[in-house]
Amino acid sequence: MSASHPIALGPTEETLLIPLFARAAESRRKRAILRDPKAIEMVASIRWDYERFNQRWRLLSVVLRTAMFDEWVRAFLRRNPEGTVVEIGAGLNTRFERVDNGKVHWFDLDLPRVIDLRRLAAHRPRNARRPPRLCRRPLRNPPPPGPRRSRLDRRRPPPHTPAWAGVLDRLRRAALS
Repeated sequence: MSASHPIALGPTEETLLIPLFARAAESRRKRAILRDPKAIEMVASIRWDYERFNQRWRLLSVVLRTAMFDEWVRAFLRRNPEGTVVEIGAGLNTRFERVDNGKVHWFDLDLPRVIDLRRLAAHRPRNARRPPRLCRRPLRNPPPPGPRRSRLDRRRPPPHTPAWAGVLDRLRRAALS
């Protein structure tokens, strides 16, 4: 994407730019822990003051966490090549592009404003493999727990795994307060 887009985010929402910037910055390093050309492209497409996130210790911790989650998802896909991954709190994550095996079923879940920003920043060429399904509707009256299968179970064969690196910190903070 050639043009950059100004965005308006609240303090909590803007934290989704930190891992994006960290992956882009790491990808530019000579001996990078991970390569994420899509993150570089997305950073260029979103007009924001990224320099205030540019603290090496913070970026390194985010990149290491991302690399660990990538490896966990790759291990799942080695065992279950046609499995389903549900990225909860996907933010601007590009894990699908980094671990796609060509067979995985993938769902990205997040808040509506975040999914809209993702669509704006993550332009895909027409000939690209179909991107993950972007889910932006909140669950209304979720089914009670029990033997009844969810719609996800009926549409995609098991096994399923959640990938939720983006929400773990929020859950820990909520549990502590």
